[in-house]
Amino acid sequence: IVFLEANACGKPVIGARTGGIPDAILHRQTGLLVDADNDSELADAIIEVLTDHNLANQLGTTGRERVEATFTWRHVSNNVLYALAH
Repeated sequence: IVFLEANACGKPVIGARTGGIPDAILHRQTGLLVDADNDSELADAIIEVLTDHNLANQLGTTGRERVEATFTWRHVSNNVLYALAH
């Protein structure tokens, strides 16, 4: 959930391609995904986000828009109510 919380604040995120993280991060849309065991790929992703301000802003903006459209309490509760009704 921390990735979605950061995106909700308009921040770009970097996470590993493991577990549920790829569900939270859309690669090169809301953040960057890296292999869990690849330190150099992680370092490259950090450097890219820190040096490419346009990319960082775009990832953060798209992340916030996605959270607002998909993960608000209203949206989640509507999905639960729909599932219970059908």
